[in-house]
Amino acid sequence: MLTCVNRTIAMITCSLYLEKCNFAPQTSRYSVSVTGKAFSALPVWRRSPYFASKPILSCIFDGNSKALVDKQINHLKTMISFLPSKLAFDQIDLWGNTTPDCLWDLLEVIDRAGFRTVDVDSWHLHMPQHNVGPGRSVQLVALEILRLQYPNLSSSAWAVVLGRLFVPHLRKLDIVGDVSWSSLTEFLQRHPGLCEVHLCLPSGTSHLNLTHHPTLNLPALEAVSCPWDYLFALLRILPSPPHLRTLCIRPVTNLQYRAFMENVFGCLALCAGTMSLDIGFYPSKCQPRRVSPVSRRAISIRRLQSSYTIRARFSSLRLRVQNISDESILVGRLPHGSQGKY
Repeated sequence: MLTCVNRTIAMITCSLYLEKCNFAPQTSRYSVSVTGKAFSALPVWRRSPYFASKPILSCIFDGNSKALVDKQINHLKTMISFLPSKLAFDQIDLWGNTTPDCLWDLLEVIDRAGFRTVDVDSWHLHMPQHNVGPGRSVQLVALEILRLQYPNLSSSAWAVVLGRLFVPHLRKLDIVGDVSWSSLTEFLQRHPGLCEVHLCLPSGTSHLNLTHHPTLNLPALEAVSCPWDYLFALLRILPSPPHLRTLCIRPVTNLQYRAFMENVFGCLALCAGTMSLDIGFYPSKCQPRRVSPVSRRAISIRRLQSSYTIRARFSSLRLRVQNISDESILVGRLPHGSQGKY
């Protein structure tokens, strides 16, 4: 009712109501942040003279109260359902707790509004142990970038989440959590248009089942970031070496330098094209020795004896090290566009 009156009165009353709800959408030019009581102001703000779309809508759901979170989600869905066009917002950030059913319903509402990026961070999903099997699928046709960060979610719950999602126009995937190899590859198999895959997963080849796995078709793939064991497993099941633009091998701590670099060479041997290479190495069993600022500028890949032939070229190299030992990796600069056997 606040917005169904004279425009001047509406501006005054809406301003007072938004202030009472601790909602200040005008604070930033690029984003709108919503938390606590501000959720109840969203439908009013949408119909008020103060409404203005911005690139990012950031939502933080409160605490562990399911009833409160459900109420906040309903306010959000009401506002999104009445957005003026599919260009109102581009990205939505969702942080907090919810149930799976609310998650699916919310994602469908978000997709109908035309959001192209969804970032779900640290949601402790309430996954009933007796109901972790397949449920209704959710198709998101507008979405192009999906970030799912569930650090505390079990692999079986991850299987449910990924198994129900289908995003036909997905270009970029970013996952943080304990995702099984089978759940991951099944999801990738359904999304051949992916250009970027960024994975922060538990490293350790013991959990990777590489046997009897079909070829994975990702013809548009140009950027990958993940632990070396997932990277090696992924590259092995592609039909041909991908022409990557960027490759980031996430830091590991459970290997000695030479063993780690041999694994890196194995990954690089399965790549093609000219790429920007970023390698993280944080060994846990080395004698601590800090690298001087001068030495850091000279860090590069050492010429080790390796059975792999590297055909890829490197436009740039970044090697992040910590606690390196006398098994020095401080050598000359990697020549621009170098290739061959290392």
